[in-house]
Amino acid sequence: MSLLKSVTSAIQAVTTNIASQTNEIKSVVKDEIQKQVETVLVPKITDVKNETAKILTASETTIPNKILQMREDVTSSIKTEVKPFVQSGILTPEYLHQAK
Repeated sequence: MSLLKSVTSAIQAVTTNIASQTNEIKSVVKDEIQKQVETVLVPKITDVKNETAKILTASETTIPNKILQMREDVTSSIKTEVKPFVQSGILTPEYLHQAK
């Protein structure tokens, strides 16, 4: 019976020791996670927010401005290059001869 008490007492001591170490491990893991969140995750979130702000700005101002500029360039090209070319083709002597 004394052996049983000794073994039971040893098991209880080991169990108590494991529980204590488990709490220490939980504390270390919690602290490390918090540290990683502050040093890695928060800066990455800030970077993503900054990039998102740049994209939003571009989609609201830069991109529409570029579209308008391209539209103006195309319109100008049509007026100065394509339209005179088409008109000159219509007024060729062959066209005037066919039109009679």
